[in-house]
Amino acid sequence: DKNKYNSVSDFAHDLRRIFANCLRYNTNPNDKPFRDLAKAFLESTDKYMYMLIQHPVSSSKNIYPTLLYCWTTCLDILNRIVYLESPEDKGQTAWFFLQPVTYFFGGTLPAEYQEKVKKPMDFGTITSNLIEGIYQNVDSFVKDCRLVTTNCKAYYVGRDDDAMYAAQANRLEQYLSPQLDQLEKYDKSQQGQDARKAFKSPDLIKLLKPTKPFYNSMLEDLRRTTYTDKYTKITEPAVSQFENPVDTSLIQDYLQFVNTPMDLLTIRNKVATGVYKIPEDFEYDVNLIFKNCEAYNIPKRNDHIVNLAKHCAKIFKKMYASRIRAFEASGGKKLFGDDNKKDKKRSLESTTPTIAPPPPKKMRQESTSAKQKSPGPTSASQQAVPKGKSPKPTGGKRVVPRIVIKTDGPMPLHVAIAKIKEGFKCRRQHKEL
Repeated sequence: DKNKYNSVSDFAHDLRRIFANCLRYNTNPNDKPFRDLAKAFLESTDKYMYMLIQHPVSSSKNIYPTLLYCWTTCLDILNRIVYLESPEDKGQTAWFFLQPVTYFFGGTLPAEYQEKVKKPMDFGTITSNLIEGIYQNVDSFVKDCRLVTTNCKAYYVGRDDDAMYAAQANRLEQYLSPQLDQLEKYDKSQQGQDARKAFKSPDLIKLLKPTKPFYNSMLEDLRRTTYTDKYTKITEPAVSQFENPVDTSLIQDYLQFVNTPMDLLTIRNKVATGVYKIPEDFEYDVNLIFKNCEAYNIPKRNDHIVNLAKHCAKIFKKMYASRIRAFEASGGKKLFGDDNKKDKKRSLESTTPTIAPPPPKKMRQESTSAKQKSPGPTSASQQAVPKGKSPKPTGGKRVVPRIVIKTDGPMPLHVAIAKIKEGFKCRRQHKEL
């Protein structure tokens, strides 16, 4: 939203870092649901990112590298290392190998460690390298995994203190070595070569490209949108303020609030020249018009034009969602959705309704002496009422108040004020009057 990504590759790299950070942080056996969720999200996300970056530029510094073809198998090996327990205390065997060495020494490496270990390595760094696409072959992954335990034994060799760490490194190496050997055999086998070829040429998702009439139809319907002020009751075209570019020679501080100006005329020219390759770019530019309006006018308390921008953004969001859904469902043949179905509501003239005065109180129909007659049914109306049915009233008809709409009276005050204000286009807000 803030337009800070210069390329899709940068955006995709940050997506991968989300899942890499999740796997590096959730390193307890009880965190298995989070690790499984990160793996599932990465599988689906990377498929769509690979679809958007089919032809990366070789000269670019931020090329989006593909993941290792067997990255799921490598991640399963790392997961088993996280869940491995020590037989003595049932604790994690790899606890001291999941984070960098600086994590356990206050953020710095000991001097002796730097002399004995040339390349520090831990399983957290290996996880990040795997998820971010730094490992492009199996050998580099296996080499770093073996380097973790090798560094530990190289640092504690010949030392009497902290023999526990060396013992855990030996136990971890005995558990990890057979799995890494099996992974190397799979990589060199025919099955591994076939999997590598299949991974490099996945089935790409074909996106439907809308035509120019699809975009122009939404622009024309957006131009026909009207807005009625709830205070003045004045109806005006909603997008008239967003048709042309903002004149920065008159509004000199506009670029201090808006980084990328946009307007409907510029969008129409982009549609005519075929700039929009995917509909999301068109949607972004239209929404950018209304975001720019809010960014500039909200600090200046220009409430009227801010309300216009919010109204137009709401209308366009509903319009775009219905039409793009219909376009994709029809295979690119249907240009219009169901957004043009207007509610058929009965509208009354803007006049003041008046309610007729209530009728006088109902007079007593019978005296008390007439009600105290001898019991016994004398007519059909005095017979007993069956159960489940309410008795019918025996008195006169009930008078219901009716609404009377005056059409020949004086003009209501709010209508008269609204008609007067229509002649003043540069009116101030009602709160400032």
